Amino acid sequence: MTASPKGRIVFVSELKASAALNASAPAFGPSYRGFTVQGTPSPPPKTHRKHSEAFQNYKTLPQTNQKKGNCAEKYFDHVFGLFNETVRPEKRKGFKAFDGINSLYNLTYTILKWKVHQALWAAKLEPFLGYLHEIAVGKPSLSLDFLELYRSLMDNFMLDYARNLKPRDFVLRDEDFSTNRKAKRQYLNKKMQNEYLKRLNAYFLSKIKVPRIRRGQRQELETLINEEALLFAQYLRNERQTWSPRTVSCSNQP
Repeated sequence: MTASPKGRIVFVSELKASAALNASAPAFGPSYRGFTVQGTPSPPPKTHRKHSEAFQNYKTLPQTNQKKGNCAEKYFDHVFGLFNETVRPEKRKGFKAFDGINSLYNLTYTILKWKVHQALWAAKLEPFLGYLHEIAVGKPSLSLDFLELYRSLMDNFMLDYARNLKPRDFVLRDEDFSTNRKAKRQYLNKKMQNEYLKRLNAYFLSKIKVPRIRRGQRQELETLINEEALLFAQYLRNERQTWSPRTVSCSNQP
C-alpha cells in the first residue's frame, strides 16, 4: 500500500496484485454483466472462468476491506476537524447522509466514479467486473476499484473548497428518510452549487506532472484517468507485460 498526501490510503498494491492473478484474462466489452435482468448470476464465458475462480480464491479481500474501513474512519475523524465547526459532521456517512459536508463528499466521489466509468467503457473494459469490490447486481466494482487511485485528489479538492463553508451556504429541503418518515437534507444553495461545479470541472481539467503515453510531460487529470484505463486494458489483453498505475503524488497534483 502507498499512502497519499493527506493520509488517505490508496490500495494500489492490492489492485495490482489482483490484476496479476490472471494476466492472460481478456478485457470484456459492454455486453457482459455476469447477471440476468432478474438478478440471477449467469454463467461466465469460458474464457473468463479461470479469472472468476481467481477472484473467488482471493482470500485477503475481506481483511483488506476491513482495514480500509478502519483507516477511512480514523482518517475522516482528523479531516473533519479541519472544517468549520458550524457545519462539521460527527463522522463520515455515505448512504442517507443528510448533512451538507457528507453529501458534498458523496457527490464529489460520484462524479469521479462516473468519469472513471466512462474511461473504462472507452477502453472496452467491463466496469461491473472488478477485483477489490464485491461483484453484485448494479454495482460497478471495477469503477470502484479504479476510483481508489484518485480518491485522495477528490479529498484534497474538498479540503480546499469546503473547509470554510458556513451554514448560510446551505439550504434545507424535506426528503423521505424512510417509510412514512421525513427528514431535512442540507444542499448547497444555488450560487454555491454553480461555484462548486465550476471549480470541480476546472480541477479535472487542471494540468498534472505525469507524462502522457505518447508525448508531453504534463496532462489534464481527466486525460490521466482515460489513459490509465487504456493501459490497464492493454495489460489484460497481453498487449503489455506489466501495468503500474501512474498515481499523482504530493508534488505533482493539481
